[in-house]
Amino acid sequence: MEHAKFSPSSAHRWLNCTASPMMEVGKPDSPTKASATGTIYHAVAELAMTKLLDVYEDDSLGDKTASHPSENTIAREVDAAFSRVLNTPLSFMSKRDAAFIDDADVEVCVEAVVPYIVDTFDLFDDLRNVRPEARVYPLPALENDLYGTVDFHGIENSVLHVVDLKTGRYPVSPNDNPQLKTYALGAMQEYDAKVNEVRLYVHQGGELVGPWTIEAGDLLEHATALSRAIKKGRTGGEFKTGEHCRWCKAKTDCGAYADRALDIARDEFDVPVVADGTVDGASMMTTFENMTGDDLAMVFERYALIEQMVKVAHEVATRRAYDDGLDVPGFKLVRGVKHKAWLDVSVTAKKLGDGAYKSQLITPAQAIKKFGSEATDGLWHVPEGDLKIVPESAKGKPVTPAALGEFNDDA
Repeated sequence: MEHAKFSPSSAHRWLNCTASPMMEVGKPDSPTKASATGTIYHAVAELAMTKLLDVYEDDSLGDKTASHPSENTIAREVDAAFSRVLNTPLSFMSKRDAAFIDDADVEVCVEAVVPYIVDTFDLFDDLRNVRPEARVYPLPALENDLYGTVDFHGIENSVLHVVDLKTGRYPVSPNDNPQLKTYALGAMQEYDAKVNEVRLYVHQGGELVGPWTIEAGDLLEHATALSRAIKKGRTGGEFKTGEHCRWCKAKTDCGAYADRALDIARDEFDVPVVADGTVDGASMMTTFENMTGDDLAMVFERYALIEQMVKVAHEVATRRAYDDGLDVPGFKLVRGVKHKAWLDVSVTAKKLGDGAYKSQLITPAQAIKKFGSEATDGLWHVPEGDLKIVPESAKGKPVTPAALGEFNDDA
């Protein structure tokens, strides 16, 4: 699918770094299992929603409002859509994304897409004025530079609803979200009815997050910012580093990105280094133990940028070592460890017989779907996950600190 040079999905980046769009020209996308999963979700959702909404195109309804489809009906359509995508993947995605199609899990897809459709449909009393996967042009005067596809939008009672579907792998907030605000500007132009209020949502991990609400007139400030950034970007733009660099395709060639990461590593971390160039682990532990919460927050923010830089450096060094024979002193090029794999599964099964297979218990989610909640009640639980520090915007219920828990017990 063709993407705009200044796409809504990357607005958070080019609004900050106006040089990034020109830097990315000619650089191909690098599909991963995660990105391919997102492509599959969107393809399945579009097929299922389009089929489910066909009934609302019937002019015979007149002023009547058709009832919403049941969750079971939605699930059947999602199953059918998944099968269609699985059988003809190249009709819905690139060859590079399709390479991951065999890894797709129908159960996981259904568990993500069904609640997405249920929750978005429930935002409306009447589904005749909603549109899934619609191309929009937020700034008509710059339509060749800025356009994109909104996952779902619709209008009712002068309120525009815009929903973005995410896999949930990297939690996203709808609050003041540049991508969603840009989509909203484009969606507003699709309706004859007046829009007074805009509500933005993100559907991720099976849950609808939002809304973040803004008056329609207040989006004019965002439109001005978009226009200025695009005009700057057309002439080369200005470099600015930050968290927005994470997904930039040009960061391997960006001097500003490399300089910023090196400056942080050299100047902002008081990390003790011993004579042989390694880190003194005990001293570093003491350094972190003495830091305040604000200091540790700064470390996490800076670490993210350095981690990205190291990952990019590793990718580039590996490619150049293999393709060009580049020598990286102190390092060598090796292949990762792989386990034995069958050459042909069907031939192996035929030769070894039933003894080649082992039975395996299905997952709780699969059991609930197959046997029902009542039959499985009391048979499963959700284990506690490992403790970790994450940004406040990330998904997950805050854990009560042990010290505070003990204090409350004593009380």
